Amino acid sequence: MEPQVGNNLSQENETHKLGLADNAQTILDKILLKQRYSYLFGTPPKEDVTGNIEALKKEKDSFCRVLEGWEIASQKSKDISWTKPDSEESREWYQKKIDYYNALDNFLWYGISEEKLTEHKGLNGDDIKDLKAGGYGILTEMIDELPSNLQGSFIKFLNEEMKLPWEDDVSTTSYHSEKRGKFKIEFNNVKEQLLPIYEKLVKLSVENGNKDNLRNIFYGFKNVDSDKEAQNTLEVDGLSDEQRLQVVVEYANVFGYMHTIDFLSRKIKSEGLGTSLRKQYGYVYGELEGEKAQGIAADLSVDIYQKIDFSQYALNHPEVTAREADVLERVIMSLENVVEANKHNIEIFDVGAGVGRHSLELAKRGYQKITALDFEQKHIDYIREHNPEIKTIQGNWHELDKLYGKKADLVFIFGRSITHNRTPQEMLHCFDQLVGVTKENGRLCFDFEDYSYGLRGEKISSLRKNITAKGIVPLRSEIIFDGPDDSHRFNRQILRPDQVKAVSDLFGLKIVSNEHQSFGDSTEVKDVYYTLEKDSEVDIKSMTQSEFNENLRVLGLLDAGTDYDVYIDAWGMTLGQAVVYVRDMGLGNEHIRKLNKEGRGPKVILRNDEKLIEMTAIGMNARDDKFARTVKSRNIDQYEEMVKTIQKRKAKLARKNRKHGKIMRPASNISI
Repeated sequence: MEPQVGNNLSQENETHKLGLADNAQTILDKILLKQRYSYLFGTPPKEDVTGNIEALKKEKDSFCRVLEGWEIASQKSKDISWTKPDSEESREWYQKKIDYYNALDNFLWYGISEEKLTEHKGLNGDDIKDLKAGGYGILTEMIDELPSNLQGSFIKFLNEEMKLPWEDDVSTTSYHSEKRGKFKIEFNNVKEQLLPIYEKLVKLSVENGNKDNLRNIFYGFKNVDSDKEAQNTLEVDGLSDEQRLQVVVEYANVFGYMHTIDFLSRKIKSEGLGTSLRKQYGYVYGELEGEKAQGIAADLSVDIYQKIDFSQYALNHPEVTAREADVLERVIMSLENVVEANKHNIEIFDVGAGVGRHSLELAKRGYQKITALDFEQKHIDYIREHNPEIKTIQGNWHELDKLYGKKADLVFIFGRSITHNRTPQEMLHCFDQLVGVTKENGRLCFDFEDYSYGLRGEKISSLRKNITAKGIVPLRSEIIFDGPDDSHRFNRQILRPDQVKAVSDLFGLKIVSNEHQSFGDSTEVKDVYYTLEKDSEVDIKSMTQSEFNENLRVLGLLDAGTDYDVYIDAWGMTLGQAVVYVRDMGLGNEHIRKLNKEGRGPKVILRNDEKLIEMTAIGMNARDDKFARTVKSRNIDQYEEMVKTIQKRKAKLARKNRKHGKIMRPASNISI
């Protein structure tokens, strides 16, 4: 077999390898296309299939040469599509890539009708037998013989095998459906059959110490929303503790660190998992978090809140509560039109109230319009028992728009509760909800520990150094692993000052103040109390693409594991839609807002290709997409005016065409 091509191939060497690939493709096509055409019009004779399979077994080198050619052509096609889009050269390389891919695809599935793969009922026993006897079985057996670099090319090919039918499944306007002709492979059947090959490649990559191949395997699953299957490959048999750690680390580098920690936590506590594997997951968890896993809850599950009596939490000390109530009173007095005589009548919303220590204290000081929200019913019961005049809501702070139903002069989330948003997208969505229930020119208050100071700074630095040493790509988030006692620990996220500034910019907030207060006998912990104003004069729709992307980068929203489907009310679009469609019009893309309101907003697909992140919107017709990408509106009035102008232009053109006897096909969507 030919060794894999290096990144710095000379033109001569590249041409030579493409020549070998062309010859190999011709050999494979003579064998493979005969069967494909037979299946279009009926089942070929069994002896023909058997004879062709025997011929394929002698053509493993041909498969490798075509695989090598496909890798070269794919990279060429990608490069030229950027430098010379719509050129003849671009089309030629694209076609060469497709031709190589089809030869590889035909080899893989030779021996079984493609009609079988498109049946949603799956494959029966005879089908599986035919599959394993054909090209699928040949390739499965030859994996061990592949050079390490060719294994990487093979992984990319398998990823493409999953991606194409998946895109057919999720999109009614799939970009590749016409190019694939009549053959649409049903995604679940393909994924099910490829999983054993992936598992074999995982084990092989670990044994060879090839982290890039491991990561690309997980990219393949990530790109087709198949986390469950990716997790199945984590449980491949026969790995040592260190090897299992290596596989999990690369999974985390694709699916996200916190997502991985939650997965490990569930597995450690799962009674249905074998003892040996559960112990290995415990070892991996401990290596990542730097603590023993036994007896420690790794996620903020419901049982954490039920087990801990937060009324006895250290932060609930009366002196601390009084100091924090003083902070809130200073904020109240800074509100516009608030004076000592009327301050008790403002609307106050205590989010993540816990046992309501702040609400109870403010009520004692005479404030009358207080609402407290907490997730735990026992905390709500505690507040009601101690002061039934305080309005209470049991629920999730990610649903404030549904639960609160109005806007407050002062919204606050104290007691470091906001740190329980452990991922960047959770934090972003929480702020979106908090801003949504804050009045114009109202105040939003929250507190974090100082990430760089004393005990907390040491813990954050220690965790960061530990996971980086294990191979985790450095996180932009400041993650801490601690808890109210030694038996109940979990991860929290603390924002840095530059991250608070980024959040403020994304939601049109102005930082009014940040107060620092120390805690503990030796002042080993310092809290920062932020006050933000919902500034009616700030227009987030004027944010440029570069400003927007920089804010996302600072917040860690471009890191692995980010959920780009999270909907942000303040923007009228999902995070992914904003990334794709924020151009020079900033967050003022009124066309996307309109489509979302009508339920026609596009789904954004995130593709990871090694170090490149590509986002593509699907499920939206080309005219809407063009309009969303090119409209320059800053506000809804300007957008609607542009729509009217375009409609008048189209109507005028239609009248002109009718006058000259031309028929203009009506369009259901606006186009430019």
